[in-house]
Amino acid sequence: MAAAFSAAPEPNSSSVVLVLLGGRGSGKTHAGNTILGTRAFLEVQPTTHSSCKMTIVLGRQIHLFGFALVIFG
Repeated sequence: MAAAFSAAPEPNSSSVVLVLLGGRGSGKTHAGNTILGTRAFLEVQPTTHSSCKMTIVLGRQIHLFGFALVIFG
């Protein structure tokens, strides 16, 4: 299943794009919330879909994408 986002951030010197990859329960939500400095990602249940959050940290626009990986085998 491919994830599609309607608006990709415009790259410039004051923006940062981060991608968090990992299996369920690997800490993507905690890491994302720590990077963003807020509880932007809810820790209610394991991630089953892709998500994107944006905020400003120290004057830089931060775009954080989280992807849950499903490993077969």
